[in-house]
Amino acid sequence: MGYRFAKYAQDLLQDLKILDALRPMIKTKGIKGAVGTSASFDEIFEGTNMTAEKQENEVMRKFDIDAATITDQTSPRKGNLTAETILLHIGQSLHRFALDLQILQSSPIDEVSEPRRKGQIGSSAMPHKQNPINAENIDSLTELLPGHTIAAWMTAAFVTLERTLRDSAGKRSSLPESFLIIDEALERTKRVVSGLDIHKNSIRTNMEKFGPFFATELIMAKLVKAGMDRMQAHSILVEHAEMAVDAKREGKPNPLKQLVLADERIIDLISQVEIEQAFDKAMTHIGNAPEQCERFLKNELYPAIRK
Repeated sequence: MGYRFAKYAQDLLQDLKILDALRPMIKTKGIKGAVGTSASFDEIFEGTNMTAEKQENEVMRKFDIDAATITDQTSPRKGNLTAETILLHIGQSLHRFALDLQILQSSPIDEVSEPRRKGQIGSSAMPHKQNPINAENIDSLTELLPGHTIAAWMTAAFVTLERTLRDSAGKRSSLPESFLIIDEALERTKRVVSGLDIHKNSIRTNMEKFGPFFATELIMAKLVKAGMDRMQAHSILVEHAEMAVDAKREGKPNPLKQLVLADERIIDLISQVEIEQAFDKAMTHIGNAPEQCERFLKNELYPAIRK
């Protein structure tokens, strides 16, 4: 479960890097007059110690916003598209997290549950129902972002002879809404993560149900090492796995281990002890996942958070 959440954290960390990289590219028109040439200011400031460039620098410094060097009648629409792109990346990461969370909260899996208040109603007809409300809301909000990004692309692409204002109403709606969507989605994500309940017994039950299948990778490696062709080993194990799946669907215990132990093609090459060890090891077959998580936290995530 920790490795799973490290994936979500890594996605969001990449979004943070995208934000840091692209944010300086978002620039406003500045103070450049009607068509961006500052021609009118040359007339206004004639005979004074003020210049159009000096005026723009002073105003932009107060707003803490960079001005684009070249503009026309409007602010660079490329900036709108860049902003939407950043928000789109964040929304994609949150959407993936929330979608997985809905599946993990489903009745057949039931490995986690998001925080809920006591007596919260999930259904007026089914008193037992516990809906993943926050996860659903995150997804319902963030799925609007691709449409807003397309609208921003069209706004930037359809600037016709540097003067069209046809986009005015659209961008005044989609861009603020995109920021509000991300703000709400991040707040709900924070709420979910801070109060998430992990059901260890459900995880253990699922592992007992599906864990034996993990042993096939270990057994196949042993068979290949003992001299069997890899495709043949794979075919044999697929045969047994299909029978085990059918048995499990009928409500029977997973018979994979017994099927493997009874196959002469297998036991002629590897011992019963090795097979037993493979099935025992399957429940802890996690490779270097803990070390990867620790390295990610130490070298990437924590330094970024402490900036």
